[in-house]
Amino acid sequence: MPDVPILETERLVLRDFAADDGPALFRIMSDRETNVFLPMFPLERPEEAAALLCAGSAWRGAAARCWAVCPKSAGTPVGYVRVAADASHDLGYALRREFWGRGFMTEACRAVLGNCVGRGRPMPRPRMT
Repeated sequence: MPDVPILETERLVLRDFAADDGPALFRIMSDRETNVFLPMFPLERPEEAAALLCAGSAWRGAAARCWAVCPKSAGTPVGYVRVAADASHDLGYALRREFWGRGFMTEACRAVLGNCVGRGRPMPRPRMT
């Protein structure tokens, strides 16, 4: 699994997901409105979130680097940022609805992209559709 360094911004801590983050990930990925434009259908069972957190899963394993986005005030993941390790270097993210409109994902993505540049990693490329 690719290394996922801890990144810190003014309001957020971005870290690797822990095995016990399943309920938080389920809360993010089970909301239809949050996931309407994401490539996965909203999760229907907590076990699906637990399976995504396994080190060998395609979502989190060698195919990607994935950060849990945690407000410093809470410490629990309320979103994620994921960068694919394949040639696309696709950047994806999701955030629970009650945290929308606060600039959290802009702040989180800037930290992740800064980490990619700082470590000499390829930058995600925009996908033209």
